[in-house]
Amino acid sequence: MLEQVVALSDGSIVHFREIARSEAPTGNTLEAACYRTVLCLATEHADEIDRRYPKVLRRVGGYNLDESPMPRSPSTCEDHGRLRRDAGRRARSQAAPGTPAESESRNVIPFADLLESLSAIPAILVHKPSAVEVMDKSILDFTRQNAALDRIRNEYIEGDPGATLCVEFYADRKEDLPPRLEALEQDLRARHLGYAYRSETDLPAQAKIWSLREAALGLSTAMKGDAKSISFVEDTAVSPEKLRDFIARFLDIIHSHETTAGIYAHASVGCLHVRPVIQSEDRAGSPEVRSHRAIGSGPSAGIRGALSGEHGDGFVRSPFMRQMFGPVLYEAFREVKRAFDPLGILNPGKIVDSPPLTANLRFGAGYQTPNPDSWFDYSEYGGMGGAVEMCSGVGACRKKLAGTMCPSYMVTREESHSTRGRANVLRLAMTGALGESGLGDDGVYEALDLCLECRACKSECPVGVDMARYKSEFLASYWSRHGTPLRARALGNIHRLSVWGSRLAPVSNWLAASPPVRWLNAKVLDIDPRRTLPAWRHETFERHRSVPGQASVTLFNDTFTNHYDPEIGIAAVEILVQASDLPLAMK
Repeated sequence: MLEQVVALSDGSIVHFREIARSEAPTGNTLEAACYRTVLCLATEHADEIDRRYPKVLRRVGGYNLDESPMPRSPSTCEDHGRLRRDAGRRARSQAAPGTPAESESRNVIPFADLLESLSAIPAILVHKPSAVEVMDKSILDFTRQNAALDRIRNEYIEGDPGATLCVEFYADRKEDLPPRLEALEQDLRARHLGYAYRSETDLPAQAKIWSLREAALGLSTAMKGDAKSISFVEDTAVSPEKLRDFIARFLDIIHSHETTAGIYAHASVGCLHVRPVIQSEDRAGSPEVRSHRAIGSGPSAGIRGALSGEHGDGFVRSPFMRQMFGPVLYEAFREVKRAFDPLGILNPGKIVDSPPLTANLRFGAGYQTPNPDSWFDYSEYGGMGGAVEMCSGVGACRKKLAGTMCPSYMVTREESHSTRGRANVLRLAMTGALGESGLGDDGVYEALDLCLECRACKSECPVGVDMARYKSEFLASYWSRHGTPLRARALGNIHRLSVWGSRLAPVSNWLAASPPVRWLNAKVLDIDPRRTLPAWRHETFERHRSVPGQASVTLFNDTFTNHYDPEIGIAAVEILVQASDLPLAMK
């Protein structure tokens, strides 16, 4: 980072950039106070900073006092040198030197055991990969719940491994990759590490492999029932060579509480995401959870790692700042906070003076998963409440550049119109947190109204949240209390209307397109008169039945194929009959 233009808490606009210490602002401005505080603290606590700050690549905890000049003479804060300060709203950066890589490859290496895979990390790093990602068996097993991911797993991962490493290489030329891949495989074979070595240089295949890694965090929460993988001790970081020993100690603590955990990691930089499995009744303040919280800091501090590798502190990790950095630096952090934010209006409770870990739990003490009566069967989730709670907040529904989920969010960019937002609204409504009874809340109706029921969330959400199904469930409950509107009744009986529409076509199409009927549709059915309605076909698909006989294939004749697009069904029949040379039945 070269420089930043920022707005301080008093509204003043300042320009932070690299300057000599002698050029630091003076006077009574907030900007000058910030400079004085950071420079003095960095000087006064230089030895403590050197001793307590983790020496790892991934570390974003606390305030970066170690990034400020730290002269060894504590007698004065006015010294020569250069001062950098990261903050802000608008920044100018300098790209790292080097030529962009034109080719890449990804290796999938399964291991019989998680600890064996982690012990291979130092050997793999010798070959200078660009990334090494690890997924343990529990996370890999969750891919079985997603048909698309399950196919990728079966295609690229051999056997049923205890863990898998995905190793990525970059090269300027494609021909430079095979020797590096071969060298890595020979090295691992010689060390008896891993039992298969699958390399892919084809970009579409690499994208499939990487999709498993990208879905890993969401998959780790894909647990049905009361037991859930909770993300409250993840994001620790240690040196890669210490990764195996750290996880071994971590797992000992996990197992001592008679539970398990899903483990996913950026192993090349030692950054871990570990999610212990906790029963819902233990999520808030029980002795077991208090013991689990100790996992987040004890082993990390003992092995000189970082409590937060990439996500920052927030309400989850801030309570451990004093334990992580010690009382001296914690008080220094408080001084930094007071200097930049005297009134405590910017992110209060983050990094310093944070509330207890259990103060902001979604599932607090006494929480009971709601289980309202439902039309659909949610028994595999323990009821509709459990199905809605499958949303873990990953936020894949907030993507804007790829995929289909969630089309309404892509347009409005409002959280309430994302799949995650709607799931949270439903959960709050069912628990009575919205101040309304049950699901009969008009606010919930508004949140769900823009859901197109496209079901993209069912396939693209890592945990398969099916918002279209939940919307139907909600509407059934809502309309049972408020009455079913005429629009819903008409569209719900479209199959009956279409029978007459086809019989009377093309006259029915002429009437539907006429201005009086368009006006009537707008008033009665709330159909925009500018919308062109689909045309009924007099020659329906149903009239093109196959010759009676023993059927080997059954084709479902839906309303829209039958009455609006029969040519699609006719073409399907022709293909199926020619392919099988057997009679075909139609339902």
